[in-house]
Amino acid sequence: MGGGAYGVVSSALDKQTNKKIAIKKIGDAFQDPVDAKWIYREILLLKFLNHDNIIKLLAIDLPENPKTYKDIYLITELM
Repeated sequence: MGGGAYGVVSSALDKQTNKKIAIKKIGDAFQDPVDAKWIYREILLLKFLNHDNIIKLLAIDLPENPKTYKDIYLITELM
């Protein structure tokens, strides 16, 4: 769908709910400490804000191996 300062966004279909969702991949999220703080703040804001004009954070894809975790995948509503 597009890209931004911190990642690339794709649309997908959630097979459990049969609704369209957005998946944001943030590559090498921990490479720069300043960027990692901004990403962390974005996740916190999306997690706690509940408003019609703000996308809802549905899930964060957890890594198979936490020691080699580099990329973050945020699953949100599709706007």
